[in-house]
Amino acid sequence: MAQPTVTARPATWTGTNMPILYKLTSTNYAQAGYRFVVEVWNAGTAAKIADAVYYTDPSGNLVVNIGAFLKAAINLEVTHAINTEGLLEDTNYIEYYIKYQEIWTASSESQVNDSGNTRLALYGGIQLPASANSLADYVVTDSSTTSKWLTKLTSPVMWRGWPFAIDVLTDNIADTIVIEAESDSEAAQNIGTDLDPKQITSVVLTGSDFDNETDKEFTLKAYNDTETADASKTITIRLRDACANPIMLMGRNSLGGLIFWLFDVTQDYTFSYENGRKAKRLVLTALNLSINEWEAIEDFVSLGEVYRNNITEVTSSTIKTKSVIGQQVYAVNSDGTKLGVIVIPNQNQTRTKQVTHSFTLEVEYPEVL
Repeated sequence: MAQPTVTARPATWTGTNMPILYKLTSTNYAQAGYRFVVEVWNAGTAAKIADAVYYTDPSGNLVVNIGAFLKAAINLEVTHAINTEGLLEDTNYIEYYIKYQEIWTASSESQVNDSGNTRLALYGGIQLPASANSLADYVVTDSSTTSKWLTKLTSPVMWRGWPFAIDVLTDNIADTIVIEAESDSEAAQNIGTDLDPKQITSVVLTGSDFDNETDKEFTLKAYNDTETADASKTITIRLRDACANPIMLMGRNSLGGLIFWLFDVTQDYTFSYENGRKAKRLVLTALNLSINEWEAIEDFVSLGEVYRNNITEVTSSTIKTKSVIGQQVYAVNSDGTKLGVIVIPNQNQTRTKQVTHSFTLEVEYPEVL
């Protein structure tokens, strides 16, 4: 008898919106009553998250998908502040490992602890099978030239006077990583340095940054201070002024990073009366979007189960008054305070050849008492 062989582990950073797979082969699979027991452990707290039983195919091959267990263990709330400039750790991820054991009627193998091969998962994921759900291109390392920010927007938007944040992944960093912002009228400024390895870092900028009227955009880069400037990933952040009656939403995009959007057209305003409760609803509208922007803010709407009975969590910033949609969305004030709201699932439609596009979204606020 012999222990099973691990033929493939998940990528270092993966997303729970896609399968997170371990692949193994066994020589004991033909034993009577054979089963393969897997435990999923939180590497940070050394606590077991879940355990499950699996069975091999007729040739002894086994595929274990633990994505659902990790998704349930990740905190979807934005726990860090968004009203102070700097680098803050986002808690939207978990470091994990597995333990596994083969058991059959007559005997068993000893449990194997795979803690020497920890991995990291976040609530998101690459939605293309060819990527094997690897977020490697989004991780800033010691000498990365391909690292991307956790955003689907080609050029994210920051509204003057309103908070803004964008996320970056880090891993195995031995040197100092610098986050630097620079505009046409202001010299490069250091937002923060020396990111910790194995975490999501939110780069938070406040509403007073880059308010010079001549600025239309600024660049944001993450780079290793021992490398040249060419060994960095630079993204352009566009600056806009808010129109009258703005409503800003913040949530998670499908990569697991933050997305902000300011809906500043007149809103349709109503109240919902259901089961003895009263809740404010707004239909928000965004106009003159590029197709990239239109697709990116679709991430405010995600699949989920609408419950028959309304649920109000009055003791938590996570407000679930109508439905569970797979993430938490907030209405954000200009001072950075946030309130959990529910996005009512709807289906927007546009034509790709249009020059600009429009987007509508209905949100429900907590119950009016």
